[in-house]
Amino acid sequence: MAFSTWFSFSDLGVKFECIGSVVSYLIGRYMHSRNNMSNDKFESYSRDLGTLVKEYALESISESNTDKSDFNTGYMMAFHRIVTLMQQQAEVFEIDLKDIGFGDLPEDEFFN
Repeated sequence: MAFSTWFSFSDLGVKFECIGSVVSYLIGRYMHSRNNMSNDKFESYSRDLGTLVKEYALESISESNTDKSDFNTGYMMAFHRIVTLMQQQAEVFEIDLKDIGFGDLPEDEFFN
């Protein structure tokens, strides 16, 4: 469900109305423009983080399929949440999933 609310950023000196994940997008754009991290460093970090999260997620799926304990199922579902959050944020920032290492992540593997 989308929501509408007012946010005030005193350092920007403005108020704006936003809906849903537009807040994340605007704050991210603002912080990125103020951030002195180079684009190469940022892209490398994002790609490495995505690759590591994917590896851990696939490992958690394998463990959950081997041992269906509550712990392994919960661990796998936590990675599912992280992966979907990263996918949603990539969409908001118009980042191709391949750029963060998720291009070949099989979504349906979480639900076998």
